[in-house]
Amino acid sequence: MTGFLTGMINGSLARRSAGHVVAAIGMSLLGTVIAVAPGTAYPEAIAQAQPVPSPADAPAGQPATGQPATGQPAQGLTVPAPFMQRLETMFSSEIRRTLNVCQQGQGGVDLTSNSEGLVVCGDGSSVAGVDYATYLSTLSDMMAASTLLGIRVAFLSNTQLQPEMVSTMLSSPESAAPLRNALSNLLGTMGILSTQSPASPELLADEVMKRLLPTAQKTNNLTTLLGTPEQYEQVVSQFCQAPGTSLEQIQQSAKMDSPQIYAVCLQEAGLADELQRTLQAP
Repeated sequence: MTGFLTGMINGSLARRSAGHVVAAIGMSLLGTVIAVAPGTAYPEAIAQAQPVPSPADAPAGQPATGQPATGQPAQGLTVPAPFMQRLETMFSSEIRRTLNVCQQGQGGVDLTSNSEGLVVCGDGSSVAGVDYATYLSTLSDMMAASTLLGIRVAFLSNTQLQPEMVSTMLSSPESAAPLRNALSNLLGTMGILSTQSPASPELLADEVMKRLLPTAQKTNNLTTLLGTPEQYEQVVSQFCQAPGTSLEQIQQSAKMDSPQIYAVCLQEAGLADELQRTLQAP
C-alpha cells in the first residue's frame, strides 16, 4: 500500500514521497473516523500508513517496507486529542447520528445490505430512521474530504510534489487504482464497517474515488479546496458549528460541493495543521 505513488506520475516520485502522501491520507482518515465515531478506529490503520524509509534509512532489524516491526507501533503517527475534541462537537445532530450508526456493539455497518432502504449493521439489525443512501453519501463525502485534505497537506509540505500531479494521479482508473486499493485496505481496518462484509470497504472506496477527481478538477488541483475566505467562514459558521444547517442548505448558499464543505470542517477542527506538524517532524 505504501508504494502506491511509485512510478505513477512519470516515474518522478521517490518511494519516500509515496509514503509521505499515504501517511497523510492514512492519518487524516483515521483521525476523522476516531473523531466522528469515537472508539471505532484501530491504531493498526495508522501503522499501515507510515512513510516508506529507504534501505539506508531503515533501522537495523527492520525491513525498508514502511511497516513497523512486528508488535511495534507506528512512530510519530498519532491522532491529536484537540482535533478530535473539536470535530466531535461539529455538525447537526442528524449528521452525527448518521455517522455513528452501528457503533454501539452492533458490529459496524454492512454496506452490502439494506432493509427496506435502512442501514443494516453487522449483527443483522437495521437502524430505524437512518436511510441507507443518506448514510453512504454522508460517509463517502466525509472520507473523500479527509482523503483530499490529506493529499493537499502532503503536496504542500513536500517540494517534490507539484499540484498538477493530483489530477494526473486521479485522471484514469489505471493511475488511480493504487490509491483506490490503498483506501480500500485502510477503510477495512477502521472499525466503522462490518468485518462480516468483506465487500463493504471496496464499495466505500469506490464511492470515495468517484468524488476525488471532480473535486480536484473543480478546485485547481486542490489549491482552492477550502474555497474563498468568505465561503470558508460561511461553511464554518452555518454548517460545521453545531447545531448546523443541512448539507443541502449550505451547498446552495456557499456554492461548494460536499467534499469541499466537509474538508473545510476538518480544516477548521485543526487536522491539516496537525498533519503538517507530524509529517515535517524529524
